Amino acid sequence: HATAKRPTLIASTDVVAPNDEHDIAGLRDAEDVISYFSLHGADKAVKFVYCNSAPPTLEFRPYDLTVVTRGQQAPEHYVISASGVVHVQPGAPAEVVSLSDWMRESAMFNILRRVNFFRSYLVYKAFTQWRKNIRLRLYCQTRRALCRKFFLSKSTFATTTVDLYKTAHDLTTAPLMYYEHHGKHDYTIEDFNRDQAKQRTQASTEFSSTLEKIE
Repeated sequence: HATAKRPTLIASTDVVAPNDEHDIAGLRDAEDVISYFSLHGADKAVKFVYCNSAPPTLEFRPYDLTVVTRGQQAPEHYVISASGVVHVQPGAPAEVVSLSDWMRESAMFNILRRVNFFRSYLVYKAFTQWRKNIRLRLYCQTRRALCRKFFLSKSTFATTTVDLYKTAHDLTTAPLMYYEHHGKHDYTIEDFNRDQAKQRTQASTEFSSTLEKIE
């Protein structure tokens, strides 16, 4: 009996970019890739392109991407296709943004970067930090000079000086006039003078006692 054999199936494989270096040779950054997909859509051999974030600079530019070939993408990279931009982050879910949203957000970011506050932010921040450092340095110099020369900062007199200020504060707490806030408010001249003389005598006694402590 003849044995029938099933014909061998040959799998057809399509070469999908970014392995196709010829088609992406002219693509340098995210704007080139988005313009390419906007023009050709998914009709070309290039189906998606890998991009890395541009090398860091002093300016924050999150939308600046550099095209790389497969295998050269960083752990955190971007994949741009005709359907959108995929942000791949290690240990985190991927974020997907459509091409139109990406272009709109990138344009808005560039517009905001032209605002004087954001354009001069790094210079202003550096100047503010420099100013704070100068003020701190002058303060430290003044403090060291006072520690060397100021009489009240000497450890020998520190305790005595504190006690002196504490005792002298009692002079400010002794009332010189007698007045009842919640008592009667109608006085005769004689009663008022008598109460004030009594209060001054009491205050004079407290002053004398305080001065004796200071001496």
